[in-house]
Amino acid sequence: MSSTIASTTASTTATASTASTIATTTIVSITPWSSDVFYNTGHLVTYNHMKFRCIAPHVSKMTMKPQYEPLFWQYVPVLVVS
Repeated sequence: MSSTIASTTASTTATASTASTIATTTIVSITPWSSDVFYNTGHLVTYNHMKFRCIAPHVSKMTMKPQYEPLFWQYVPVLVVS
């Protein structure tokens, strides 16, 4: 099962008399972590109910789980907006 996450970024452009803001939304797929899979930089996975971002390309091994491999994975905290 995969999930998606949306992130929104905004940029402001100013001219001599006007200013405008452009917002873009990116939809990213998040898949469950699995061993013997090639992960490229930026790939998002879930493992043990947490989200991780791949920070170095590699082929995953059963002994290289995201929670314990800071050379390959970065924890992604959940952003709650109210």
